[in-house]
Amino acid sequence: MGLLSRLFGESKKTPSIEKSNGGGTFSSYAIGHTHHQDALKSIFSDRTPENNEKLVEAVLVIDDANPYVSQAVRVDIQGQTVAYLKDENAKQFRKKMKEKDPSEIKATCAAKIVYWEREFNNYLVVLDLPLYYQPQPSYPAPSTVTYEKEATGSEVLTLEISNLNPDELAEYHINDRVKLWMPPDDADKIFLYLGNWRLAFIAGKYFELVASHLKKKLPYEANVTELAVGRCRIKCKFISQEAEEKRKQERRNDLTSSVEYSPIDEDIYKCFISNKTGMCDEIGTWEQFQNVEKQIEKICQENNGKYYKSKAKTAKFAIIFDPAARTLSNVASLRSKGYKVTTFEKPLERFVLTDMWDCNKLIKAEKDYKKFMYEETFG
Repeated sequence: MGLLSRLFGESKKTPSIEKSNGGGTFSSYAIGHTHHQDALKSIFSDRTPENNEKLVEAVLVIDDANPYVSQAVRVDIQGQTVAYLKDENAKQFRKKMKEKDPSEIKATCAAKIVYWEREFNNYLVVLDLPLYYQPQPSYPAPSTVTYEKEATGSEVLTLEISNLNPDELAEYHINDRVKLWMPPDDADKIFLYLGNWRLAFIAGKYFELVASHLKKKLPYEANVTELAVGRCRIKCKFISQEAEEKRKQERRNDLTSSVEYSPIDEDIYKCFISNKTGMCDEIGTWEQFQNVEKQIEKICQENNGKYYKSKAKTAKFAIIFDPAARTLSNVASLRSKGYKVTTFEKPLERFVLTDMWDCNKLIKAEKDYKKFMYEETFG
């Protein structure tokens, strides 16, 4: 996935398939794919930065020999096991296969292998299951909702959602973004989406607050703040018009102002790398990053210092990696905590490690990001 696609949320359209027995929705995520990354990588060996989805045929196999899961249904692609159906899909699949022909244990459906770049490379399997393999979903309302109003006028709802599918929830992480959607033909519910999963709905007391905000097309921030077995907590911040104007001005400054970084001195030997995000093919790889990190750690030790794996009070220098985090506001935030601040390239020059990374790519990525975001935000 390219830098702009990763940072700006662009997504490729679902590839077409002439006879997709699930209608081409590709709405069912398989589980257990994390244990079959090598197989998925070999099947998707022709992946490129511009092509992160591969359309394939999946074979669904009733797997009575599975020692860990009863009622298991295996997902095979090109003769290799790559995942399993979620429990509710597996039960429906087995039921329909038994009704059709009790001796039959296999069926096929369209599938996509999707390369999803987070902190580590991850291949997912998304299935175009026929609707009759999918039980009618139920969407819970939050078990509790708390409300607060900030000094800026922004309003915050914290939602506790219980009785969720643990397997489905296992695919997600804290800080994942949640989307809100109000269907035009349903005037009393607003749905929350976590990825492609319709997670829950908001109704009743707080419906009008959220509906009014969405109708006015004002910005909001909604993220997962806590995960546990079968439940999660989501914080939704509905940003006021005044707060949005202030935020836009701060955003303009971040995207147009140059940043003065701290000169490199002896304190660099007590450092940590902040904002360890933003990796993409246009910048480098995590393997490269880890190799550089090991060398920085070694050099710091040789100079009676210490490299910290994460933010630490006793660290002196914060080194910003992510090109999208090289902004006035982020630098000011780090300095307010007592750190000197520099970018990833400067210590590499000081430690004579520039042969391990093409620093020009990071500089270009920062410029591309700021240019793109300015045009997207301000026109």
